[in-house]
Amino acid sequence: DALRLQAAAVAPKRTRFDLYELVASLVDHMQPLARPRRIQIRLSPPVDGPYLVSAVVLNVRVAISNLLDNAIKYSYEEKYIDIRISSPGPHLAGANRQGVVQVVIEDVGVG
Repeated sequence: DALRLQAAAVAPKRTRFDLYELVASLVDHMQPLARPRRIQIRLSPPVDGPYLVSAVVLNVRVAISNLLDNAIKYSYEEKYIDIRISSPGPHLAGANRQGVVQVVIEDVGVG
């Protein structure tokens, strides 16, 4: 029982948050890295949002930060990185009525 309590105390908690707001804050945070290479980071406005998700915020933040960092590193100078967030459609919703949210990060570079 004590081990289970310890595991629960350190286990990351899922919370509900707006994915678009998280990505927008990461874009703002990463702009200084892109600026010296004259790379534009373009976040498309939400079309079918809000994009409320239930996840471990830190895990999502790290994953998207890593993708953006790689896009900046490997994009050609004076190019762009496009980011789109969408909900591909209700047909992807499971039995529990939870849908899918997709984040697309597209760059112009090697690889």
